[in-house]
Amino acid sequence: MNKPNFGLQTNYGFISIRQIEDVGYCGGLLVVSERGRPLEFHCSAPIIPNPTQQILFGKTYLNYLFCEQIGLALLEKSKLDLSVIIGNSMELWELANLTDSPVVILGLEPSKESSDWVDPQAEKLNINSCELVWNRNTDAPMELEQQHRQQVKLELALQTLGSNIDLDEPFERI
Repeated sequence: MNKPNFGLQTNYGFISIRQIEDVGYCGGLLVVSERGRPLEFHCSAPIIPNPTQQILFGKTYLNYLFCEQIGLALLEKSKLDLSVIIGNSMELWELANLTDSPVVILGLEPSKESSDWVDPQAEKLNINSCELVWNRNTDAPMELEQQHRQQVKLELALQTLGSNIDLDEPFERI
């Protein structure tokens, strides 16, 4: 499990999962420095949806596929501790409950997606006019002061990165 790293080196993990027609779902993890320079890249083998799992998991199947099958496997490949994980799909929302690193989703607002998306743990962040939604790990309860410190560190880390690169640009590289 990745450990948050708010020490000297800040590493940002950009994770994206896409469906490729006739191939399946593929994911990529690009780890960059605070200057946006690539440090690591990992990709998954295609996963073809399993009809039995789709029936058993129902509406939660894509969350399972994105977070537990692909996302977690990509994070486990990383040799670097990630200060923050940035995703671009609401199906990656629950990844926060599988890792110690904070997870933010770029460009999604809880109220605009679907009724399933509304989450009381959601924190809206606005970094250099980029909308991000932070999912606090609900499996790791924290005191209010500790939550506030984590949010301040997260915002500072994202502002540092956002001052060097456009936050949605690394997804174009994946």
